Amino acid sequence: MSNKSVYERQKIVEIFSKYYYLDKPELSIICKFEDKLPKMKMLDLGVGAGRTTHYFGRLAEEYVGIDYSRGMIDRCNEDFKDLKNCSFQLCDVRDMRIFRDEEFDFILFSFNGLDCISHGDRINALREINRICKKGGYFFFSSHNLNYIEDLYKFKFSIDPFLTAREIAFHLILRARNKPFNDLKNSKFAVINDGTRSFSLNLYYIYPGEQIKQLHEAGFKNIRIYSQNDGREIEESKLAVVRDHWLHYLCEK
Repeated sequence: MSNKSVYERQKIVEIFSKYYYLDKPELSIICKFEDKLPKMKMLDLGVGAGRTTHYFGRLAEEYVGIDYSRGMIDRCNEDFKDLKNCSFQLCDVRDMRIFRDEEFDFILFSFNGLDCISHGDRINALREINRICKKGGYFFFSSHNLNYIEDLYKFKFSIDPFLTAREIAFHLILRARNKPFNDLKNSKFAVINDGTRSFSLNLYYIYPGEQIKQLHEAGFKNIRIYSQNDGREIEESKLAVVRDHWLHYLCEK
């Protein structure tokens, strides 16, 4: 089963339509850009059912949301039809020829959407995102942190026999569906079936240093990284050991 087919399920669309929250780093970015967004044209990649539209869509001068799931786009068009500055289109980040060069001031790819495609597609997507981002514009996204693998593979003991049995089952499946732990840990990046959506998704994990390298090679600069746990910017000296499950990256073109 492909990652795309998971997000096309009506059940998943319904689950996503109930998400209204922002992660702490997203709140940090809202605060940072609240005075700039009213003058910006914004692109929300992998918009899903509009979790971030509730906030960014009401701030940006012009807001465009895209997703490769028809069900997600249909839901957005229904739920946000009264927001006249917002539009939604069926489109895949791997092929955004519908957009001009340097069309957007601010581009968002939240909820680790970039991690749902292959390594080669990811590299091409970053170049394509850079193409449609204006010079001096911003790209903000989240991605799974390969440093977290230590916690993912750590067995969590419990005095509750039910929880222990569930943990055993989880780790048996985790190890059966992935490469050996040391192979993953010693890679710069890895695709891991980590249990998300009942082990139905294969997700890209990457070390922060390698992600910074990818962004530089795609043409981005001034990269800042925010903690998923507390929303604060992480010092460069701590990137090698930070253990957040995922991290948020803000960069400029």
